[in-house]
Amino acid sequence: MASGVLLAHLRDVAMAGGLRCIEGIVLSENQEMLKMCGEFGFVVVRHKLDPRLFLAALDLKHSS
Repeated sequence: MASGVLLAHLRDVAMAGGLRCIEGIVLSENQEMLKMCGEFGFVVVRHKLDPRLFLAALDLKHSS
């Protein structure tokens, strides 16, 4: 899956650059991205102000 490769590369570059976290906003209809975020270890929660959105965050200190 090309998007999985891209997300893995983004994670690796962020870690190499010393970032501690990656955060993103995902539309609720984008089920593929929500699933992939879960597979990568992102914590995914519904946005408090907009039920059409989810917030995804990955703690890079505990990511492989």
